Amino acid sequence: PVWLNTNWLLEAGLRQHGQTRLADEIVASSLRLVADAGFFEYFDPFTGAGHGSADFGWSAALAIDLLRRRRAQRRGLSTRAASTTTR
Repeated sequence: PVWLNTNWLLEAGLRQHGQTRLADEIVASSLRLVADAGFFEYFDPFTGAGHGSADFGWSAALAIDLLRRRRAQRRGLSTRAASTTTR
């Protein structure tokens, strides 16, 4: 299964080690899963179908954080700045 919390950790580690292209791919695919299936606990890696708990708060919170990081990156801010910025 695909878990957003695992992808969130992978994205941060990859970016920290300069693997920005792969980190960007993980962010895009994670957000696509949420957009297509909703805030599920985990997702099928082949079909993208959501499984486990629906309206899973952890997935929602991590999707918001990924969106904030991506927005900050596009604005030229560091991911550290994104975690302390309120808007």
